[in-house]
Amino acid sequence: GCVDDVIVYRVAEDRYLLCVNAANIEKDWDWIVQHNHDRATLVNRSDEYALIAIQGPNARAILQPLISLDLATIRRYWAASGEVTGVSALIARTGYTGEDGFELFVAAKSAALVWQACLEAGREHGIVPVGLGARDTLRLEAGLLLYGNDLDAMTSPLEAGLRRFVHFDKGMFSGREALAKQQAEGVGKQLVGLTMKGNGIPRHGYALWSQGAQVGVVTSGTQSPTLGTGIALGYAPPSLCVTGQTLEVEIRNRHVPAQVVALPFYRREA
Repeated sequence: GCVDDVIVYRVAEDRYLLCVNAANIEKDWDWIVQHNHDRATLVNRSDEYALIAIQGPNARAILQPLISLDLATIRRYWAASGEVTGVSALIARTGYTGEDGFELFVAAKSAALVWQACLEAGREHGIVPVGLGARDTLRLEAGLLLYGNDLDAMTSPLEAGLRRFVHFDKGMFSGREALAKQQAEGVGKQLVGLTMKGNGIPRHGYALWSQGAQVGVVTSGTQSPTLGTGIALGYAPPSLCVTGQTLEVEIRNRHVPAQVVALPFYRREA
């Protein structure tokens, strides 16, 4: 299973920053301490940081006047140290929206200053503050998993479509033996993307049906503003997770047809 879905930033030759899900700070910290065996010096600096995400096609244009370095030099999933409106920051070309954008790690005490500067700089570009509801819709359209919904301690990365992150050629790692066995024998469930072909919005926890039997469950679902239809992630037997296959989502005691599609539902233009 998966402890969390994190990003690891190498900030110096022998220093790393782990950005974890806020709800998992304590759990992740305990797991890391348990498995460290005095190999690294560990510091939990969660309360010292704030993170501001500027996302969308105008993100670079908004931020560049505030940043002390050339944002074009930062590649996707890379980061660099610099200043944002005079405040020291780690500037990462990352995000959870499926769009281009940047995440700014700044001292918590400076967060309000940086936030206001970003809003002012983005005014002419139509910047707006958004909350978790909008972000959740965006990440789902982009096929990005949410820990606690689509990924958890009972779901392996092979089942969750994250095989590209499992490198059996890199020696021993936690969970390697179990994953190698699963790789050889095949997974019992598989992540699947669905678009609704009937009226109804799929939601977390709704049952998936095929030929009169429940075969799985929706883990994330919403009405997609971009596609104009309901979309969902869920788990079902691999034999049913074939593009074009029809499954049914149980919505208020109705079985509404949905079609298996390739992920992501939406991909931004380069």
